[in-house]
Amino acid sequence: MKWMLVTLLLLTSQSVIANCNYTFNQGTKHYNKYLVQIKEAEEYFQAGSKGTEDACLAFYEASTRFKQAQKLSTTCGGSFRDAVKRCGTSGDSTKQREAKKHMTLCENNRTNAMTRYEQTQPHIKAVCPR
Repeated sequence: MKWMLVTLLLLTSQSVIANCNYTFNQGTKHYNKYLVQIKEAEEYFQAGSKGTEDACLAFYEASTRFKQAQKLSTTCGGSFRDAVKRCGTSGDSTKQREAKKHMTLCENNRTNAMTRYEQTQPHIKAVCPR
């Protein structure tokens, strides 16, 4: 009977640790996708700002990517928020602290992406035909 109880306890703790790691890794995956989107958005915005003949398209692409970056950072924050809970349950305080830092970073990135998205709108209105 004791062996069954110990085995059940070990399996449960391994599952909790796996959930902590999984949600933490999901947050990291979304953060990395955010970085790609924000970089591409900035490149398109710069191209549009140079007044190339495709400035309208460049501003639209920048706007779309800033919006996608905003959504990814929201998802990123949610994953790290879950990781904070799950890593706390598993007793991994180091991973929990790291998840809290990343959660805050994702929330700040969301604000940045939203601001940059809003900044593209006047450019689109000024450059693109109606």
